[in-house]
Amino acid sequence: EFDQQEKTQVDLDDTAKKALKILSEALAADEEPEDIQNTIYQIAKSNDVQPKDFFKILYQIILGTSRGPKIGPFIQDIGRKKVSKTLAEYV
Repeated sequence: EFDQQEKTQVDLDDTAKKALKILSEALAADEEPEDIQNTIYQIAKSNDVQPKDFFKILYQIILGTSRGPKIGPFIQDIGRKKVSKTLAEYV
């Protein structure tokens, strides 16, 4: 159960934290991002974070593992606002 997970220890540098903050805000916005997967990719690229590293960070935070299902639809299934709140704990 997603709600019951303990906070995973994730090493984040300042650029990754900045990208996470932007993603958290995008997910929390009332207007739903059209394509979460692409939004994540664009945020990583525009903040000088390697997309594959950013996806790995998201898996570590959300699932406690370094890989998982396609993250965009997975975030949609869990709930954007819930994931946003979880990400905000890391920035």
